[in-house]
Amino acid sequence: MLTNVLNIENIKQFSKYGLVGAGGTLAHYTFLIILVNFADINASISAFLGAFVGALVNYALNYKYTFLSVKKHKVALPQFITVACLSMFLSAWIVQSITMYGYHYLIGQIIATALLLPIGFVINKKMVF
Repeated sequence: MLTNVLNIENIKQFSKYGLVGAGGTLAHYTFLIILVNFADINASISAFLGAFVGALVNYALNYKYTFLSVKKHKVALPQFITVACLSMFLSAWIVQSITMYGYHYLIGQIIATALLLPIGFVINKKMVF
């Protein structure tokens, strides 16, 4: 069973997913940092809003590049939004939890990203695209 998960095609696809995710994460973090540092918005709210911006980037790139989806957007997009919203709430909760212990919000965001990346890949691969 582990060999099915670790086959070369899944590894390549996960690598693409990670690369696309890096673009979405860059958009996410940029928005997060701007909101916290220049708009003085709470870190957990900023993390949520930044995740939304990153999700838009991720959807477009994953649809075309990672999964080569042929699903209609009217089907794939609502499914993706559902997964992204769950991920955004979990991300915001993780950031809030980490900052409650006095850690910097970016530490919380890095932890959230590391935990949610493989989970998002599996759900998007199996259910969305």
